[in-house]
Amino acid sequence: MIRSGSEQRFVCSWRRERGSAACDNGRGVKGADIAARVLAALRDRLLAPDIVASAMEEARLEMEKRNREVRSRRGKLETDLDEAIRRSERLIDQVADGVLSGAAIKEKLAALEAQRTTLEAELAAEEAPSPVSLHPGIAEHYRRVVGDLAQALHRSDSEAAAEARDLVRRLIETVVVTPLQERGRFALTVKGKIAALVNQDGDHTVVVGAGAGFEPATFRL
Repeated sequence: MIRSGSEQRFVCSWRRERGSAACDNGRGVKGADIAARVLAALRDRLLAPDIVASAMEEARLEMEKRNREVRSRRGKLETDLDEAIRRSERLIDQVADGVLSGAAIKEKLAALEAQRTTLEAELAAEEAPSPVSLHPGIAEHYRRVVGDLAQALHRSDSEAAAEARDLVRRLIETVVVTPLQERGRFALTVKGKIAALVNQDGDHTVVVGAGAGFEPATFRL
């Protein structure tokens, strides 16, 4: 990035560091132009109702799958723990009744108690199933926030600007600027993190066209 007066412009870092032999793109792009189109992509593509609905459904299914795995692990630990407790109590009863005695019994009891302690610790450390609940209004909330981002990013209120920048960082992973043949024209590839909305792993990529429109690219939800 370079600064000319109060204006920020982005240029190819490879060209700046290694010269024109490394990259023949000597053009720069205004930071304000990139910001405006990225915010439009956020509002109109990443937060489009169908994309958010699909991502939230995928997140719900993933959460249900994770919960099934958690319940399965906890179920096995609980079964093993119950069995260890029963075996330990059975040995104690047999010793009390005089059926069993000797050092070997003490070793078995010690082993069962150690197993019981281990299983109890593993069960306590195991996560509990999470409630599958995704707020249906979360996408609209973000759309409203994004709608005010352009103003918030330039406000003198540092707290509002910091909040706006934080939201952009959470929703946008990378922005790739590609110069076009027409002078002053460029395309942007915006990789947005839909996970910022649903708190799940996943991403969504859109291509911002050279004009006012946007062309959808590959989606990975």
